[in-house]
Amino acid sequence: MKYYYLLLLIISLSFVACQQSEEIQVSIIPNQPFFQSVSLAEMDTTGIIKKQVVVDNVIDTINYIDSVIVKDRSIDLTNIWASATLAEGCKVEPLDGAPKFGQYADFSKVSKYRVTAPTGKSADWNLVVGYYVPTIGCIADRWDGDLKILDGIWSGWSPAYCTGVKVNSSCNKVKVTFPFWQDQNLLTTLELDLGDYDKTTFQGTVTMADDVHVVGSGYDLTFHKGVVGTYNLLSSELNLAIVFDGYPIPPADSKYTFTIWK
Repeated sequence: MKYYYLLLLIISLSFVACQQSEEIQVSIIPNQPFFQSVSLAEMDTTGIIKKQVVVDNVIDTINYIDSVIVKDRSIDLTNIWASATLAEGCKVEPLDGAPKFGQYADFSKVSKYRVTAPTGKSADWNLVVGYYVPTIGCIADRWDGDLKILDGIWSGWSPAYCTGVKVNSSCNKVKVTFPFWQDQNLLTTLELDLGDYDKTTFQGTVTMADDVHVVGSGYDLTFHKGVVGTYNLLSSELNLAIVFDGYPIPPADSKYTFTIWK
């Protein structure tokens, strides 16, 4: 009989040990109903990704908002493929007619989703997909100081340096100075007027009010006034195409091109 009671005691202890093990496992079940990121892509007709869209995810786990920031404004957010990465073990369901993940859809509007953790805890998230909007400030500040410059006609003769200075503290005027064709005798200063920028593309027109004559090393060159290019606030680039004479250049329209950035 004593062996019978001993056997019952062993079985009881084993049962208690199993119960304790179950409690430990329950305590570590993932309990965070969170988005970790949303990815965007353009795909071909066979379902193969042809272009992964570069985005930044700003995750707010207090107010349950995932802000997906797209810098490339050529991306059509009304017809884009999207996928979601969630916290461990979570599942997601669209709310209020929000588009499903894993297919092409219109993600240009705020969409609502419910994320549920394995414990059953859930949170309703807002997904906001939009284009990057830069802090504008003073436009001319982007080209004030030491700059880089690329000669668009003969890149091998790009100036070794370029400097920019705001004109009379104006945010819409900047002077850029550089040794044309790497020749200090052809030191060139262009005074550029920066027009109003488009609130969608963040680009504007660049003009020059006066012709610029550059004489030296046997050359007599002219950069002509008028519309001389565009600027881009997203890339902080000046893209210049200036009517030019004094030396034959390709193409036939005789515009000398430069890209200037910081």
